[in-house]
Amino acid sequence: MTSSATITCDRSDTNYDLCSISGSCALDPRTGTITILDPTFTTSATPVEKIRPYPRKTDKWIMPKIKELTLTSSPMGMTRSCDITHDSPTTVFSAGGYTGSIYHDFIDGFIPLFITANMVFPDRDIVLVPRLILVSRYGNSGRVVLNEKEIKEMLEDVGFEVIIFRPSKTTSLREAYKLIKSSHGMVGVHGAALTHLLFLRPGSVLVQVVPVGLGWVAKTCFESPAKAMKLEYIE
Repeated sequence: MTSSATITCDRSDTNYDLCSISGSCALDPRTGTITILDPTFTTSATPVEKIRPYPRKTDKWIMPKIKELTLTSSPMGMTRSCDITHDSPTTVFSAGGYTGSIYHDFIDGFIPLFITANMVFPDRDIVLVPRLILVSRYGNSGRVVLNEKEIKEMLEDVGFEVIIFRPSKTTSLREAYKLIKSSHGMVGVHGAALTHLLFLRPGSVLVQVVPVGLGWVAKTCFESPAKAMKLEYIE
C-alpha cells in the first residue's frame, strides 16, 4: 500500500527553507512537533525533518532564537486527541525574529507569507472579504427597508460578506460586540440600533440612511460621534 501522506522539504533557497505536509496532521504547540497521521505508517521508515520557519536562515544571530519545529509521522490513533480541529490547509510561520519592526513585518512577514500562500494554495482566495453589517429594522418600528433582500444581494455581488443584524431586547451585548468588532463597516437607517457604531474599530465605515427632515438629529446622534471615533462616515 502506497502512502498518500508525505513530508517534503526544499532547502535550496539562500534565505529560507520550505517544508510541506500532504495529509492530515496534528500540531503540538508545547513541543513544536507537527505529526502527519499516516494510515500506512511503518516503524522502519519514520521521516523526521526539522525547520525554523523564518526567512533569514543565514542570520546566525537571530535564527537560534526562532523556535525549531519537528515534522514527523505517526500511525492513526497514536497521537493525543486534538482540542481544536480544522479541515482547511494552513501555513505555519514564526512571529519571532525581527517582528515588531514595521520594515521587517513586511520584508520578513507579510510579503513572504503572501507569496508562499499564492504558490502553495493557488486555488485559494487569500484576500479577505470585507464584512459589512446591515442593520435591519423590522415589524412596526418604522423606517423599514422594504427591499432589504435585494440590497443584501447587491452588496454581496459587489464583494462584501453581508450579515443582517436585528438587535432586540434579548440580544447579547457580548455577541453584538464580537460581531461588529470583527466587521469593516455598518449600514443602516437612522435609529437607535446605530448606537452599535460604538463597537466599530477606528477606520471602519458607517453609512447612515437619513430620512427627510432628520438631518440635525442624525448629525448629533451618529455623524458627530462617528467622526470623533475616527470612523469614515457616509450618508
